[in-house]
Amino acid sequence: MIHPGQPEENFEELLEEFMPPDIDSVIREKEASDKNKEKSLQEILDSYPAPQDELDLHKLTSKQAEQAIHFFIENSHHNRLKTVRIITGKGTHSDEGKSVLRSIAEEKIIELKKRGLVLSFQWEQGKMAKSGAIIVYLK
Repeated sequence: MIHPGQPEENFEELLEEFMPPDIDSVIREKEASDKNKEKSLQEILDSYPAPQDELDLHKLTSKQAEQAIHFFIENSHHNRLKTVRIITGKGTHSDEGKSVLRSIAEEKIIELKKRGLVLSFQWEQGKMAKSGAIIVYLK
């Protein structure tokens, strides 16, 4: 037993007193935990579910879309969802044939990633130019 102000004479007795009874299982648990930390981002994302909810931005103005994305991501995070889809459209019905909402959506998601709500995101078809939706992985 340790007594305040007195040096411990027998380190081996002290070690036995404070050592968990099954140290091997403690070590295995720690090693497993360390392996989980070493997973790549893609391995982590592969474990996420398919989109659990989606937001469709069709018919919204740029400002409305930005606000809708902000609310949707915060609400999804609050509800502990892990994966969501944001439909931006490809812009084929816009006046200039270009999707303004894709850039706005991406910028807003990047902002929310910096705030710690988003782990990662990717365009559903791999590239913005080919996609009309973004898959967002939440923290």
